Formats: sequence, C-alpha cells, structure tokens
Amino acid sequence: MKLLVEYLERAVQLERLAASERDAKFKEQLCAQAQAYRKLAAKRAKDYGLPDPSPSEAARAASEIKPGTLDAPIPIHRHLRID
Repeated sequence: MKLLVEYLERAVQLERLAASERDAKFKEQLCAQAQAYRKLAAKRAKDYGLPDPSPSEAARAASEIKPGTLDAPIPIHRHLRID
C-alpha cells in the first residue's frame, strides 16, 4: 500500500512542477513522468483490488471543458448594462 501512496504523491509533485514550468519541452517531460507514476499507481491499485486513483487535476479540467462548445466558460462582466 505504501508504494501506491508514494506513486501518487510523486505524480502530484511532478504535476505541480509542470504547472509552473515555462520551458515547454521540460514541462512535457515532467507531465510524461507524472503520467508514468499515475500508471504505476493504477497498476498497484488493481493489484490490491482497489479502484483506479483519481485523474490529475489537469486531466480532469481538460475533460470537463472543451473549447468551442457550450460547456466553455463565458466571461460575464458586471459593469456592462443590457437595456
């Protein structure tokens, strides 16, 4: 069970690093490492008979909002008046 937690903790650390990284290539590498740790965690969870771990925040956000759809947020400006 310890390895499962460690894999998820490391994935989150890498995702946080990637979120603040400006270098696109390095950011991509960090995301790939985080994904690999999440894959290891999912395998370990399956071995223990547990459900799959939750997806990363970035993956969850990407799956919830699709650009160009009605689900995309629309900015509302309170200072605008509609008569």
